Amino acid sequence: MVSFIVTCYNLPTDMLCECIDSILKLNLQSEEREIIVVDDGSETSPINDLLRYGDDIIYVRQKNSGVSVARNTAMDMAKGQYSQIVDGDDCLLKAPYEYCLDIVRKNSDADVVMFDFTHQNTQGDNPRVSFRKKNGAELMRSENIRGAACCCLFRQAVRGQLAFTPGIAYGEDEEFTPQLLIRAETVYVTDAKAYLYRERTTSAVHQ
Repeated sequence: MVSFIVTCYNLPTDMLCECIDSILKLNLQSEEREIIVVDDGSETSPINDLLRYGDDIIYVRQKNSGVSVARNTAMDMAKGQYSQIVDGDDCLLKAPYEYCLDIVRKNSDADVVMFDFTHQNTQGDNPRVSFRKKNGAELMRSENIRGAACCCLFRQAVRGQLAFTPGIAYGEDEEFTPQLLIRAETVYVTDAKAYLYRERTTSAVHQ
């Protein structure tokens, strides 16, 4: 059902494993998920620490080409009906993210489910979550959208041939997300804080 696209470059392996573990904790059967880890030419491959995941992940190592190319590599490989981008130093939060998965399960028209991020690692229930349903173009006209591609669960067929522009290392989401939304007939916008964004002083954003 969902292909999880995890990209990494010179990450501490414990952070990468926490990211993968957060995906494996979701209430998805093995046949409902695909986890593609793209190592963008890290100085030291994390493969030895990933062997314990066995067939639960697909590991790809490529020449260092930037996060945009790494994401494109995984999206082109993805076989899921939906795709979810996750940076390797971040995590998905179980209860609020499963709320987003339930939207997809119960609404066959869902092209994109948008959610929010948090800096707080809270795994509790999220009882106050709500959503609204909009056309992608209408959403673009009426609201200040969230640009983060990691906060979108999107249908692969809606993405089509849309890709991240190689060479853009900062702000690539702000180019990709609007183009994704303009293609979407139906967008479910939620206030679920389902993505744990962990700030690192060595990340591209900080540098």
